[in-house]
Amino acid sequence: EPRAMRRWHAVLLLIAAIAVFFRSILLGKAFLWEDFLRQVYPFRHFAATSLARGELPLWNPFAFAGMPFQADIQSAVFYLPHLLLTPFAWDGSLSFYALEVMVIAHYAIAAVGMFALARDSGLARSYATFSGLVYALSGFMIVRAIHPGFVEQAAWLPWIILCLQRALQRRSTGYALMTGLLTGHAILAGAPQISLYTFVLIGCYALYFLLS
Repeated sequence: EPRAMRRWHAVLLLIAAIAVFFRSILLGKAFLWEDFLRQVYPFRHFAATSLARGELPLWNPFAFAGMPFQADIQSAVFYLPHLLLTPFAWDGSLSFYALEVMVIAHYAIAAVGMFALARDSGLARSYATFSGLVYALSGFMIVRAIHPGFVEQAAWLPWIILCLQRALQRRSTGYALMTGLLTGHAILAGAPQISLYTFVLIGCYALYFLLS
């Protein structure tokens, strides 16, 4: 169908734009550093290698005299894309490149999600595509690349609002359940600040919908 083809063209354009923006990292000519290297990678490395050995990483013996790991919300052990990193923990070491690609994939999730939300809200395809680019490559998203929890959770926000919008407009139980599932899954990414912003936005949107 021509309309479906045009929609997929927009999605592919957004994914290509993200790939071009992060081309240096994807081609192995640059890498994410600072907190990404000092905290994020050690967290993901410890979780992935533990799970690869069939162990649940409840306790971190490498910091101080040992400290809780899974109980720290920033460890984000049960966030699904993090669990998918487990096969990339070869010979007791997690691929740094695989972790970077996983984070960059969330920019594509954010872009496509905002495109879908904009289209569902009545924007023309060109404006919706622009909305996806602006959201995914906004200042907030880019400067937080070294803090993936923020990016990972914010990437699901357009999808959460999309499902909420459809749940309210269509009185759909299915979309209401999807709103809850996506919100819960996003929280597992381990950025409580974004969780707070998400709940505030959901509340404000629902209140606006009811009043209007």
